[in-house]
Amino acid sequence: MLERETKFLKLVPMKSVLGREFLALQAERDKQKTSFESAEDKMAADTTPYRRSELALEKFLEVTLPLVMAAHMKLDESLPRLEVAQQKAQMGFEKHSIRINRRDEMIIWTRFAIERYRELLPKKSRKQLKAYHPGLWHDIGIAWKEFRQEIKRWQYGGQPYDGSQAMHTMIAFQLKCRYLGVAND
Repeated sequence: MLERETKFLKLVPMKSVLGREFLALQAERDKQKTSFESAEDKMAADTTPYRRSELALEKFLEVTLPLVMAAHMKLDESLPRLEVAQQKAQMGFEKHSIRINRRDEMIIWTRFAIERYRELLPKKSRKQLKAYHPGLWHDIGIAWKEFRQEIKRWQYGGQPYDGSQAMHTMIAFQLKCRYLGVAND
């Protein structure tokens, strides 16, 4: 597991969405591990959150690392074309410039969160997961509402910040989806 973590750290920038999700999973695992290790009576301590966080990180690496490695190989092949496209986008000419406003970013982030939800919790298993883990299902609903409120506040509020709070709530929603996805593993 440690080997896969270091490989992932080398391939993916930690400021990207995947990098942030990985760091959030790692932080949650470490937090649960220290809370378990600091328990006075280890035999009576609840290990479910620690096991769930460990499984979520392991499954994330198991699924994501091969995809990242395959994409990394394709990106290496197309690096010269990407550099040309990036230069055109940064030039500022009207015909080549790329403009994204907050509404577009909100749509992208929301669709990404929904895509992750559908990927991690397939439609055929949602009813069963909802019946067996109502607390986790409720947490997902709360996390989704927090994400929607924060992204709307960012979109319509006019604050000059970059939307990092909305990004954090989106990642928190994805973590809750991961925990529910591995609850039966």
